Amino acid sequence: VHRFLYVGAPLLGNILRVYLWIDRFDKQIGHRPPAASGKAKSMNSQSRAMRKDQRFWDRNAQKYASDPIGDEAAYQKKLEITREHFSPETQVLEFGCGTGMTAVSHAPFVKHIHATDLSGEMLQIARERAAEAKVENISFEQAGFDDIEAEPESFDVVLGL
Repeated sequence: VHRFLYVGAPLLGNILRVYLWIDRFDKQIGHRPPAASGKAKSMNSQSRAMRKDQRFWDRNAQKYASDPIGDEAAYQKKLEITREHFSPETQVLEFGCGTGMTAVSHAPFVKHIHATDLSGEMLQIARERAAEAKVENISFEQAGFDDIEAEPESFDVVLGL
């Protein structure tokens, strides 16, 4: 079992949760066994739920991107806490990257970020943000967590913020 870091800090009534996978990413953690007869229905339900989530975020991407962060101080504190675990050589996987704000904010502090999300519309906004910020060490992929293709030990940190 890999070691995770959980940081919880009450801040202005909000709870910050930062999950960092300190050890290297292991493909087995995200491994999904082939669907057997009894599991096929469950996997099918998961697929439908993921497509529903994808459609929701595709429809709401522009509004989400234009809404201000609810608690800017808490968000900045979360970024600060997370960065304590980075070095200039850190390889990061961020799942559920949304509009890429966190990836773009962290990019100057790491070697590379591979940012994933279910929503193509959210990723388009993320790509635009990265281009506007002239950030070139982020790659984007439309994928659910279980669908991410990566070699074992590809990442130093896995973020789901």
